[in-house]
Amino acid sequence: MECEKLQREAKENEDDAIEAKEFAARTPEKLRNQQTEIQNLQTQIQTLETENTWFRQARGQSTGSTLNIESILKPKEFKGTKLNET
Repeated sequence: MECEKLQREAKENEDDAIEAKEFAARTPEKLRNQQTEIQNLQTQIQTLETENTWFRQARGQSTGSTLNIESILKPKEFKGTKLNET
């Protein structure tokens, strides 16, 4: 009876060890995938922040600078120049 109990516990421990080894093998790959996902999300955030800044500036809502829609949409050499409307 005692021998069977010890054999069961040994088998459970062996199963746990196999599961832990498999988990440990998957962990670095999961970590790399998560790091890649984080980098992609950070890039998306930066892109959205840049676009948001451009949209605010285009609407004339300053984001800390005094840019207005003319300075964004027109090159400096055309500032203040009237275009011929035909």
